[in-house]
Amino acid sequence: MNYTKHYQLNQWDAVDRVLREDFNADNQKVDAALAEIKAQPCFTKLAETVTTESVHTLLYDLPSIDWANWQIVRIDLRLINGNGGNGEVSLNGGGRYTSIMGGSSSTPFFITTLQTEAAPETRAPGRIFLLPMGEPDTDVRAVSIGAYGFCYSILNVPYQELAQLSVATKGSAFRPGCRIAVWGMH
Repeated sequence: MNYTKHYQLNQWDAVDRVLREDFNADNQKVDAALAEIKAQPCFTKLAETVTTESVHTLLYDLPSIDWANWQIVRIDLRLINGNGGNGEVSLNGGGRYTSIMGGSSSTPFFITTLQTEAAPETRAPGRIFLLPMGEPDTDVRAVSIGAYGFCYSILNVPYQELAQLSVATKGSAFRPGCRIAVWGMH
C-alpha cells in the first residue's frame, strides 16, 4: 500500500485489501489537521502600543513590516478622548479619501470613531485594512470600518514607504490608554 506525502493517508492500489480501520484512521488524521488549522488565528499581531499621556495629535511610527509577507495588514484604533466623536486618521500625512457612497476629499485618509472617557469600550474600535496582497511596491489601497461606515482610500505612496500613522481630534485631547494594534494576515 502507498501513502500520501504529507499526512500518510492511505493510497490503495488495485491489488490492496481495503479495510474499514484504514478509512477510520485516515478520517482521524484529516479531522485533527482541520482542527489544527481552525485553531490558528487568522491574524498575527505585529505591534501594539498604548498611550501614556494626553495629546491632541496622536503620532504612531508604524512597525517595520515586510509587506511582501502579508495579504492584509489590519490597524485597530481604540481611541479615547473627553468628548468622543471622530478622529481624523492619515498615513504618511494624507492621500485621497473616497467613501463607498462616492464622496471624496484630499484629507483625512480616514475618519474613525473615538470613545469617551466615561465609556471607552462602548464603541467598536476604528479598523483600517491595508491591502498589500504581497506586493510592497504598489500604492497603498485600504478600506476602513469606522464612524462613517465603510470607506475606501488610496494613498499615492507604496506600502514599503509607509512610516507613520497620525490621528487628530478637534476639541479635547486624546487620553492615556488609547490603543493602536497592527495585525498581519498571510
